[in-house]
Amino acid sequence: APPEPMTLPEFVSFLDTVEEKYELIDGRPVMMAGAARPHLRLSANLNYLIGSALDTDDTACEGFDADLKVVVPSGRVYFPDATIACPPRFVASG
Repeated sequence: APPEPMTLPEFVSFLDTVEEKYELIDGRPVMMAGAARPHLRLSANLNYLIGSALDTDDTACEGFDADLKVVVPSGRVYFPDATIACPPRFVASG
């Protein structure tokens, strides 16, 4: 049976209880597949290039890898391979 729908705070608490990585899609936790070596290399290279570009740019934007939870207006939660977050909409906690 599919898991019961969760609120965002419930999902964040749920993440603390599991080792696998999950995203929240339409209120339900969905386990993410592991990445293959070429994907991991591409992601690492992309994050390096983004970080290098942001370090030389006069911006308050920051680059993040796949460990950053991204909550979109629909309430879905994703862990993108790369994220560029810029103020004023960027809010980080803990």
